[in-house]
Amino acid sequence: MKPSRVFLLSARWITHDLPLRSTLELTCRGGFYVRSLARDLGRALGCGAHLTALRRTAIGPWADPGPDSEHLLIGADLLPWCPSRLLTDGEAEHLGHGRAIAMGASVPPTWALPEGFPDPAAPLSALHEGRLVALLKPAEEGLRTFANLRGGG
Repeated sequence: MKPSRVFLLSARWITHDLPLRSTLELTCRGGFYVRSLARDLGRALGCGAHLTALRRTAIGPWADPGPDSEHLLIGADLLPWCPSRLLTDGEAEHLGHGRAIAMGASVPPTWALPEGFPDPAAPLSALHEGRLVALLKPAEEGLRTFANLRGGG
């Protein structure tokens, strides 16, 4: 595989049963190839290595619900790292017609990125009656929609 830049926040050994196996816990961003890490560790140690199991326990703020399980996400839970702007009926209508709304007060994110993770420059989530209806960005005249999500969560 061609080398690429990846982001590994943390790695820690959980167990060792040398020389047969070890368990490692990683916190990384998307695009990180865990199988490649095992291969590279084996090469560096001069013994070879491969995965016998790989289990994702969480993706960002969402824990893996387990096999054959689902968890419905709606409203602010869809983008918990984004600050939110709670909309009145009138503001929701203005945004729906392409008009700007006042900056107003925003609610802080409900989930913070792990320390050391690059800031994705999160947008402002527009919530109306508990539903995520748009993503907003500042404009000269206030806040404007840059992604209309009506009909979604």
